[in-house]
Amino acid sequence: MVPAVFPAHALLLAALAAPPTVLVLPLDARGGVTRDFADTVGDGLVEALRRQGLAVHALRELEGAAAQTRRAQVAGCEGACITELGAALHADEVVSGSLARVGKEHVLGLSRVVVRTGVATRSLQRRFPADRPAAVLDALPSVARDLVGLAPPGAAVVHAVAAPSAAAPAVRVRVAVLPFENTGKDERLEMLRKGLADMVLADFAACAAVQVVEREELNKVLDELKLQRDKAFDPATAQRVGQLLGAEYLVLGGFFRLGNSFRLDARVVRVETAAVATAQGVSGREEAFMDLEKELAVKLLAGLGTALSEEEQRRLSPARPGTLQDAVEYARAVDDEDAGRRGAARGRAQVLAARLPGMAAALRMVARLGTE
Repeated sequence: MVPAVFPAHALLLAALAAPPTVLVLPLDARGGVTRDFADTVGDGLVEALRRQGLAVHALRELEGAAAQTRRAQVAGCEGACITELGAALHADEVVSGSLARVGKEHVLGLSRVVVRTGVATRSLQRRFPADRPAAVLDALPSVARDLVGLAPPGAAVVHAVAAPSAAAPAVRVRVAVLPFENTGKDERLEMLRKGLADMVLADFAACAAVQVVEREELNKVLDELKLQRDKAFDPATAQRVGQLLGAEYLVLGGFFRLGNSFRLDARVVRVETAAVATAQGVSGREEAFMDLEKELAVKLLAGLGTALSEEEQRRLSPARPGTLQDAVEYARAVDDEDAGRRGAARGRAQVLAARLPGMAAALRMVARLGTE
């Protein structure tokens, strides 16, 4: 007779095969999204994750209906808050995130974190038309599969990435450029933080493979999060901003002046993993400031694996070099536009565009503000 005793390795395999216990926190409702809608989406996510075979618990199920106020406070829990809460409720993993309205879209951002290590194993952002709330709910089965890391039923498993055919549409990456940090001591250059970011944004927009997050959209998210538009952000805050924008990559940079020399540095960070895709730097004379900025933009695009066409390369080669003073003047135009002084912004941009035909940022501002 065979003893009814499981070998140690069999017990280990059984433990490994058991699905993890997952705690789903209430979604953080942002940008005009109601608490009821965020809870409805959260409840739908719980059910969708259960259908993927996970042992899922919602916070409200563990605490009861009397804890509605506390649930609202827990929404938006991040970092140590997630791991502490997960450990206290004996969960292996925690799913948290936010649902925000940004312009004409709903943006759903989610992360799946291992409680023991505090490491996010999965992160994703999805965007939906704001005038179709049902689209968010309809997408939850797909969102749950992505969080679990499963392919949809019947889908073929892809082991290699095929080279795109000439007829295939180009895949565009969505990139947001945050205000640069003034790492030097010259306070007169503070306003350059937003202006320089907008210049890099304009050069990125010249590339067909990149979809940029416009400054107006970024400002709305910063206002919603009550963050200053001219402030440097810590990595966690920057990642949160990227998630709400639905951006795949963030550009974060800094600059300083030393004598007559200027240094620009920037890195491109993947929002999903917080990994640095590329980091670049350039140095040169402030009289050729705009050449430096364009050199930096081209290097960042190359670091993203973006191939520029001959026409795109031509647009990124200034017809007439601009100086640091020109960049400061454009920064003043950006400040005017953000403050609602559209006439002043348009006037500055028109002067710059006439004097510097290759200045993409000034040309975009003139087109954006029109001739009113």
